[in-house]
Amino acid sequence: MNSYENLITRSSTRNFSDKPVSNDIIKRIVYAGHRAANANNKQIWKFAVITNKQKRLDIKNMCPNGPYIECAPVCV
Repeated sequence: MNSYENLITRSSTRNFSDKPVSNDIIKRIVYAGHRAANANNKQIWKFAVITNKQKRLDIKNMCPNGPYIECAPVCV
């Protein structure tokens, strides 16, 4: 799949399984985020990976636009 196909076929997920996500997959996701473009190419990314269910619930309660945060097994 090329970049154009990735852009036009993307989707949002609203249903999550409770299956844990491996550390290898999480590392790949964070690495991909580090490679994303940003203003002036300053590369000042910082990521938090939250796997604890209670902490995800706490974050969800602070973010009115994030009702799905507590349902996903990982929040980045």
